[in-house]
Amino acid sequence: MPPSPADFVAATPLFQGLSAGARAELAAKLTSHRFAAGDVLVEEGLPCEGMYLLTSGRVRITRRSRDGRETTVAWESPPSTSGELPLFDGGPYPATVRAVEDVTALFLAKEDFRAACHQRPELALTVLASVGRRLRRLIESIDFGAVTRRLARYLLEQSQLSGQDVIQLPGFDPELTTRLCAEGGAITQSLERLIEGGVIRNDGGRITILDRTRLEDEASVPD
Repeated sequence: MPPSPADFVAATPLFQGLSAGARAELAAKLTSHRFAAGDVLVEEGLPCEGMYLLTSGRVRITRRSRDGRETTVAWESPPSTSGELPLFDGGPYPATVRAVEDVTALFLAKEDFRAACHQRPELALTVLASVGRRLRRLIESIDFGAVTRRLARYLLEQSQLSGQDVIQLPGFDPELTTRLCAEGGAITQSLERLIEGGVIRNDGGRITILDRTRLEDEASVPD
């Protein structure tokens, strides 16, 4: 039997801690949507209409700089959510969410979310706690965001020099840490971020580039 909307609500980190009854009530308000690769789920600057729970496929989250250039903020795959922040502050969507492959998602309208919060106060508290954890991770990620950028540039440079998509990292020796201006822990975090995003694979220091376009995107973020 395929997963039900309630199953996806239960699996989504944003709603962890809700009672079975609260999950069932929330699931009853969800509507299913499909997006082709390249379709926009939510667009930066537009009024918030609701949020999405991803059920299959991956999305890319971007923001525009003042000169109109897009910067990738994150890549998300199920179970995760997109577009929930404006549900609380009433502002527009702060970023654009675009499908990078075929995506299915469950939509929760803003009015339904607010009504559910009035009926189930624990829903608002649970979501606020989850949003707070996301914000904390974002703040913690700022420091090694630059490391990820330098690591991506390093991998692309080494790939160009060798003419291959496989790079052997020299380990966290002084040469690498000096080149990336980072300690081993920050380099490890950056590697894990690229691995989790499906950009590279790491086999004991033997790095294989899986998605060159996304690696180039990571490397091209302005300093």
